Amino acid sequence: MTLIGFCPTNEVGDFRRATKFLGRRPDLVNLFFDQRAGMLPGSWSWQVKRNREFYQAGATRVLWSVPCPGAGQLEAIVAGRHDAMYEAMAQAILAAVTEFRDARARIRLFWEQNFAWQENAARAKDGSWSPSLYVQAFEHVAAIFLRVLGKARSGGDLAYIIWCPNVGVYDCDPASTLPGRSFFHCVGQDFYLQARYDRTGFFGYFRDRACGLAWGRQLATSLNRDYALPEWGMDDDRFLPDFYAARDWIGANNLHHHGWWDRTDGGVDSTITVGAPSRSKIAAAYREAFA
Repeated sequence: MTLIGFCPTNEVGDFRRATKFLGRRPDLVNLFFDQRAGMLPGSWSWQVKRNREFYQAGATRVLWSVPCPGAGQLEAIVAGRHDAMYEAMAQAILAAVTEFRDARARIRLFWEQNFAWQENAARAKDGSWSPSLYVQAFEHVAAIFLRVLGKARSGGDLAYIIWCPNVGVYDCDPASTLPGRSFFHCVGQDFYLQARYDRTGFFGYFRDRACGLAWGRQLATSLNRDYALPEWGMDDDRFLPDFYAARDWIGANNLHHHGWWDRTDGGVDSTITVGAPSRSKIAAAYREAFA
C-alpha cells in the first residue's frame, strides 16, 4: 500500500486541515528539522516536541527529515563533531515512536544533495563538490540512527532511512552520492512543477530525463529497496494534465509513500488544502485520486 502523505508546516492545525481535506487522516506527515546555518543544535529538541504534538493530534506515521547542521559541515560530520547531537536526536525519536507506537522511525537524511544552494549539498567546506565526502557523512550518521534505534517489533531495523536527491542531475550527479546499500532502506526523489519555470506537459520530461523519476524507480528496484517521493507538488492548475500523468505513474510504480508539499515556503507554494483558486482543479483531482 502506498502511503499518502503531506509536508505541512510545524503547525498542527495543518494536519487537521489536511485530514478535513482528505476526509480521513493522511497516512504520513513529513516534518523538517531546521537546516539553516547554526540552527539545528539549538532547535532539534523543540522540533521533536512539536512532532510529538502531531502524534497527539492523530498522526500515525511521521517522516523525520534530518539535515546537515548547515552548509559546509560534511567534514565535521565525518570527524564526529556532531555525533552527540545526532545520537541525542535518535534517542528522542526512539522515545517518541515507542510511546506513540509508530511501526518505524522514518529518517530522511541530507536530502537534495545535488543542488548547489542546498545546505545538504555534497560540497566540502571550501565549496568544492565532493560526492565521496557526502557518502561518508551520510553513512556516518545513518550508522548512528541504525545503532541507537535498534530493531523494530517485527524484527527488522526500526530506522527506515531514506536517501533522497532531487529529480535530475542539476549541479552533481546523484548517482555519485549513493551510499552503501546497508545504510538506507528507500530511494526517494523530490520534484516540483512551477509555473515560472515549467511548461504544461513537463511531467514526461521529469520522468524520462537523466536521473529522472524512471531512473530513480529502476535504481530502487536494482538495489531491492523501496521507492518514494517524499516531496512533490505543482503550483498551478495549468499542470492538471501533468497531475493526471503523475497519478498514473505513481499508481503503476508501487511507491512506498509520497508527500505533497502543502506549504508556501521553500520557494514553492503548492498548497491544496486551503482553497487556493489557482490550484482548485489540482486540489479536486488530488482528493479524487488519493482520498
